[in-house]
This record gives sequence, C-alpha cells and structure tokens, in this order.
Amino acid sequence: MRRFRVVLLAGLAVLLAGVGSSGSATTGSHWVITDLGPGAAVDINESGQVVGGGAWIWHDGKKTQLGTLGGPRSSVLAIDDRGQVIGGSETAKPVKGHGFLWQNGRMIDIYPVGPRAINNRGQVVGSGKVAGGHEHALLWQNGKVTDLGTLGGPTSIALAINDRGQIVGSADTNKRDRNGAWIRHAFLWQKGRMRDLGTLGGAYAAGSSAVDVNDRGQVVGASYSTTISYGQCGGGSHAFLWENGRMRDLGTLGGKMPMSAAVAINDRGWVIGNSPPSCDWRPFLWRNGTMIDLGALPGGNHSQAIAINQRGQVIGNSGTSGPHPVQHAWIWQNGTMTDLGLLSRNSSWSAATALNEHDQIVGSSTTAHGEGRAVLWTRERG
Repeated sequence: MRRFRVVLLAGLAVLLAGVGSSGSATTGSHWVITDLGPGAAVDINESGQVVGGGAWIWHDGKKTQLGTLGGPRSSVLAIDDRGQVIGGSETAKPVKGHGFLWQNGRMIDIYPVGPRAINNRGQVVGSGKVAGGHEHALLWQNGKVTDLGTLGGPTSIALAINDRGQIVGSADTNKRDRNGAWIRHAFLWQKGRMRDLGTLGGAYAAGSSAVDVNDRGQVVGASYSTTISYGQCGGGSHAFLWENGRMRDLGTLGGKMPMSAAVAINDRGWVIGNSPPSCDWRPFLWRNGTMIDLGALPGGNHSQAIAINQRGQVIGNSGTSGPHPVQHAWIWQNGTMTDLGLLSRNSSWSAATALNEHDQIVGSSTTAHGEGRAVLWTRERG
C-alpha cells in the first residue's frame, strides 16, 4: 500500500494552476526534475499520476483540469492508486466550500465530509458538521456518510485510513483539563467501533493524536504534556507507536528539547517523524527499536521528514548553507541524504510533498524569477 501523508484542508486557500510548458533539468545527484507548470504538485500514485494545486491531474506529459463544483475555485489533496482524487471546491451561489471525490472524469460532492485522506478502495475520511453543530470524524463510501462518533466529548477528526478500512485520528473524551478544555485522545476506528488508544501516561498524559495507520493496524502519532514547555519552540510531546493494545514511547533525538512527533509509518513498521535537539527540528527514522537521526543538508539546521514508502525511502525538506539559507527537497535512503536540486541554477527554493515506489517524487520549486512551479523528480536510469 502506498503511504499517504497527512494532508490538512485548511479552508479553501487555492493556488490556481494553469497548463504550462514542460521542461526538465538534471540535478547533480542523478535525479531529473521536470517542470509540470505553475503551482505545486501535492501527490503521486503508483501509476505516476500527479495531482496538484488548482485541481489538475498530470500523466505522461498531459495535464487535465478537474473542474469545480460550480464555483470559481478548487484544490486537491491526494490521489489513490485507482486515480481517484480528493480535495475541496467552491460551489455555485451561495459560494461554499465542499469536499469532493473526482473519478472517471466526474467531480462528486461529498458534503459534509471535509476530506483528509483516501485509501485504494475509494473510502474517504475527514470531518464535518453533524446534527447539533459539532465537528465529527466522518467516513464517505459509495455515496454514504458514516458518523464515526467521539470518545464521549463533542468533537473528533479522522486523519488517515488504511486499505483495510481502519481509521485513525483524535477525539474529545468526556474529561476536561484544569482549564476546562476537553481532553483529546488518539483513536482507532474499525468495524463500527471507535477505540480509545489512551496516552503514554506520566508527563505525557495530557492528550494524544494519531496521524497514520499501516495495513498491519500499527498506529503512530504523538502524546502530549501540559507540564513541559520549551517556550516559543513548542510544548512537550513524544512520538508513539500503538500495536496489539499497547502504546510504545519511541523516544527523542535528545538535546536541550527532548520532544518528538511521528508523521507516518510503512507496512514494515518503520516510522518517520521529527524531533528537535534544539529549536531546529530534525527528521528521524525509527526501526527495530532504534531512532536514527537522518540529519540535514550541508550547512542546514532545520530539516523535516514528510513521507516514507515501502522501500524505506524517506523524503523531506531542509535548510541549506550560504549567505541566504534556503530550503531544498531531499531523499534519504540507506544512510544517505541526497539533495534533489532545483528547477534552475538561479532557483532559490524547493519542497518535496509525496513519493511512490518507482523513484518518482513530486513537489514544487521556484524559477530563476521566483515563480512557483509544480515539479516531478525522477531517478536517472543507466
């Protein structure tokens, strides 16, 4: 199963992307970068179909606009291996933001679901308003919307789903903290039941959230503390792995601010996330009980992991050296972090967002004139 990143639909801030001319350049690390036109690429599936910015799909050099639900704008979040796309669109008058599923050339309104993730069975999860006006985790499948409920409190949100239909996220419990706020816990929903995954306890008992689940039912996320704070650098949290009824603390990379948060897990049980030894975050790979610091690009401090595939390839973004430090996309494999390079020599910035199992990575990069472009990185053969 291809790993999905956690993609948050924050309103409908849409970057309209038109069809642009395509070109390619070779990075110094045996990766070819292809210009897919204005905007940003956000996801890629195992067939090499790319979706991006203003609701388009690109494949084999052809870009197709997905349209809207009647309003002026739309944007995409993810694509599954069947070519089904989720995102958000404005409707016609009155203009409102609705979630959509695009399949077979048609955009389907899936209101009230605000989509966050889709699996390869076309099941869509997210959240939306239910009777009473509260936000609940929701599942959309074949035109039917299922309310996943909560853990006793008023609200919940679903963030990820695997190909078995297991769903994870966070939900309010029936308890409040000393400030009166609802305490939220990570949940696993399966076979019609929402299970409270609890917290790591001790200093990290203030709450938790699950962000990904693999096809083995292993869940990752973070457990939080209200007693530990690093000021403007953030509050205390530890990454966790939940399996077989037990939540395991994955630890941190140490340093002055020992905190961490998981991002994703593949079907081998390898977990990626980020941990800041100082105010600057660093990416980690946790496997076989050991947390590995993936580092940063030369001269860079801040670096973060974004996604992992089944082969153990990890992508992310890092600061670099120079008089004006900029961000570059990278891929890590077998102990080596490789700079994926920029669209042109005079570019200043690039970011990776998703990868598949076939040495294809998507994201964005600026041109020499500072224009944002959607890009596809492909490993050179031979």
